[in-house]
Amino acid sequence: MKQYLLIFILTFLFTKVYADENFIIDLDKSFIEIEAPTYKWRSNIQSVLISENNTYYLMKEIMAENMSSQPFINANKHLHLMLVNEKSINIFRTQSVGEFRQNTFEVHNQTKTIPIIYDENFDEAISKEHYHYLFFKNILEPIEKSLLQKHSTGSIVRAILVKLPVKCSIPPHQDYGESLENTYRYHIPIVTNKDVIFTVGGESKNLEEGYIWEIKNSEKVHSVTNNGQIDRIHLIIDWKK
Repeated sequence: MKQYLLIFILTFLFTKVYADENFIIDLDKSFIEIEAPTYKWRSNIQSVLISENNTYYLMKEIMAENMSSQPFINANKHLHLMLVNEKSINIFRTQSVGEFRQNTFEVHNQTKTIPIIYDENFDEAISKEHYHYLFFKNILEPIEKSLLQKHSTGSIVRAILVKLPVKCSIPPHQDYGESLENTYRYHIPIVTNKDVIFTVGGESKNLEEGYIWEIKNSEKVHSVTNNGQIDRIHLIIDWKK
């Protein structure tokens, strides 16, 4: 597994951003251990992202529960996902956030979502920054800088982290709506495997880590299948000029 620094963008049906591949880390042997006054938490590193000013570690999703006088009996269990950098630890309960997308759109009912910049009505005129935004602001800034160099004008109007679990799929569909039709959709694979296949307009590809991929989601029928042994996590960004 490699750490990547995003550099520049090329454009066609699927779009890549080539990256610096000089630094390699063995994630199978890496973990982070967190000690606090009331708990101790250890989790394997799932992916590493280097931004201009910081390094971020996305941990593997784990199950945790609130212990009581009767442990494991009627326990309050939740799935958690940690994003760790050199200055802070951010913990997201993935079962309780971002349920709107998978509950509203049937094609996405096998996915899980953490909204970063997202409005359920796709209204770009209202405040778009979700309460998770501050945790991801430093990650989005270099991406926004790269997209601004490509498009000259515009900004990010939607940004979400989406997980497609093992042996799950997103069936063929085409996205509609004025907001989606007037934006550019970019996928940044954070965690993936060679058996995740993205099909757009009859063209199938494995979207590799270390690149930004542009998807014509409102112009082409598209689908995704994860036949691998690990979950797929993508950062999905919509850019409006």
